[in-house]
Amino acid sequence: PPSAPKVGTRGGAAGSRVGRIMFAQYQSEFQAVAGEIGAKLQSANSYSDNPMHNQARPKILREVEPLLKQACDLVKQMDVEVRSAEGGQRRLLSERARPIRDQLKRLQSEYRETTERLEREELLGGAKVGSNDAAVRGRLADANERASRQTQVIRGALEIARDTEQVAIDITSELDRNRETITNIRGHISDTSGALGTARTLIASMQKREVQQKAILSFVAVILFSSIVTVMYYAFK
Repeated sequence: PPSAPKVGTRGGAAGSRVGRIMFAQYQSEFQAVAGEIGAKLQSANSYSDNPMHNQARPKILREVEPLLKQACDLVKQMDVEVRSAEGGQRRLLSERARPIRDQLKRLQSEYRETTERLEREELLGGAKVGSNDAAVRGRLADANERASRQTQVIRGALEIARDTEQVAIDITSELDRNRETITNIRGHISDTSGALGTARTLIASMQKREVQQKAILSFVAVILFSSIVTVMYYAFK
């Protein structure tokens, strides 16, 4: 698969378009690989009267393992594209990636079940050829059952680890969305603070002008009063 891009967010419409194109490419490659895995698993699960086919089943199953690794790599590439997207684009790609992860889990589970089934057939078949002793076959069956239980425990632990990783990815996406919201709020607060500063300056200027006007009116009133007193003084002298 193509090399993984650096994890980070792509800015702008061009970055979003590139992310969608890359995701679609990985998705297309995954579906092709998943189809090949499904066909090989179906062939490995089918039992035939043809001895050649039955002998080839383990070989077919071995061919599935590198295909599963390739499918896992493609899913990781898609996860990188999801984490690199922004906002609504990230949510859209995350929703598209979720059923792909589920499909990969089903293929991995079917591969493990098929592997265990063929191993049991080989063990029991070898016991029948090498010995007809029922006790030997019983011990082999018990050992196989214990191995199966241990495999189930390991499988459960792997499922929990994968689910935990997905939860971590979702939490990271939510934190990024919250960070964008906080950044927008800070921008609005900054704009509001600037407007408040301008208003304070205007109010201070108006108050200063009001004081000046009062001083002028007081001065004019004193002059008028002095003039009136002077006029009356000379009028009645």
